Amino acid sequence: MKKRILSLAISAALVLTMLPAGALAAGDKGTPPVYNKATGCYEISTLDQLLYLSGSWKDGAPRDGHYVLTADIDMSGVKGFKPIASKKDKGFIGTFDGQFHAIKGLRVEYEKKYAGLFGYVGNQDDQAYIKDVALLDCYVTGQQNVGALAGVNYGTITGCVVTGEVKCLDLSNSHTAGGICGKLKRAKARSSVMLRTAISTQTFPLRMMRAALPAFRTAAAIWHAALQPVRSIPPQRAAR
Repeated sequence: MKKRILSLAISAALVLTMLPAGALAAGDKGTPPVYNKATGCYEISTLDQLLYLSGSWKDGAPRDGHYVLTADIDMSGVKGFKPIASKKDKGFIGTFDGQFHAIKGLRVEYEKKYAGLFGYVGNQDDQAYIKDVALLDCYVTGQQNVGALAGVNYGTITGCVVTGEVKCLDLSNSHTAGGICGKLKRAKARSSVMLRTAISTQTFPLRMMRAALPAFRTAAAIWHAALQPVRSIPPQRAAR
């Protein structure tokens, strides 16, 4: 059977919420994130610190840790990045908070399953969270379960923006791909509800994409406001 390739060009901003129910050499390991004792969080402010999370978990980067981005990160030109938590039995079960920062130019070429910035997020027993981060101009390819943010998601992804291209190299045997996550799983131990909202690229997202990194934090208030219920405002009386 010939392989079929699914290619998704992502030009809209998507919000997905699941409620509980230079080049990188192959041997590079990067630099561990800085642990902030006051907040209990691992702070990522540099490209090297993000690269340290690539592939399997290492000392100084626990898979149940709470990670925060404290700066925008440009990954343009980086090659050889393996998905964070690339193994199902050692998936991510912590928190990744972008704090309205952006990761630009992520390139993942992973000819295996679970391809994305994260490979496997959460599981049947453990929740995990990814929130408030933008992936701009990303390019992600994988064999199956391919998504820009997560190959497989058991947890909660919310307030995130993705632009770029996602490719599933083999669509046989019900292999899946998606812009935010390649496969959305339901945990048996809790009820799950999925809310999917797309906002027109003709308004805020398009302006954000054009302005790229600087605009994301500025537009964060607009982004959240756009998701709030519309309030009707009574017309004012004409001045006499």
